[in-house]
Amino acid sequence: LLAPYEGEARYEAIQKLLQERLPLYRSAADIEVSVFKQSPEDIAEEILDMTNELEKSSQREIWVCNGPNLNFLGIREKGIYGNQDYDTLVKMIEEKAQELGVEVEVFQSNYEGGLIDRIQKAYFEKADGIIINPGAFTHYSYAVRDALASVADIPKIEVHISNVHTREEFRHTSVTVPVCNGQVVGLGLKGYLYALEAVKDMAEKKA
Repeated sequence: LLAPYEGEARYEAIQKLLQERLPLYRSAADIEVSVFKQSPEDIAEEILDMTNELEKSSQREIWVCNGPNLNFLGIREKGIYGNQDYDTLVKMIEEKAQELGVEVEVFQSNYEGGLIDRIQKAYFEKADGIIINPGAFTHYSYAVRDALASVADIPKIEVHISNVHTREEFRHTSVTVPVCNGQVVGLGLKGYLYALEAVKDMAEKKA
């Protein structure tokens, strides 16, 4: 393309081609790095930093919402919920998230409004998925149910540590699971890890 040009005319031809192509280059690029007055080492380091940030920003973000008394794991009814405490659960979730390459936020509230606020926040902050253990709210909180229904586009899995279907009759009813994509029960703390895998898969298929 530059063969017909010499000297200053060639430089002008280069500038013209660049101006024509620059919008296309920029529209196709994920990152843009200036090389002006930078050493090759500095350029390489900047590219590495920017690609790391790009990779981080593209990760799925899954929110884990826990309801009342989950913070009392390891204290309450150990024969049903086990000896491991809430910090252990959080650590397990975070390690699984790292293994799956997703970002995770773990939240717990003993208040109905706290859970509702969190679900609504997941919508505004564009979370890719929700894992929820509503605790006792599972069986009667139409307010939590309505909050989950309001974020219909976000994949949701309900989790229960114990097998609620083999316990007291009032625990057999969940008003929240009909507005979730699935339910994991009776698998202990590991149920959260299976739910993470499922929500990640659903989020990726949705994307």
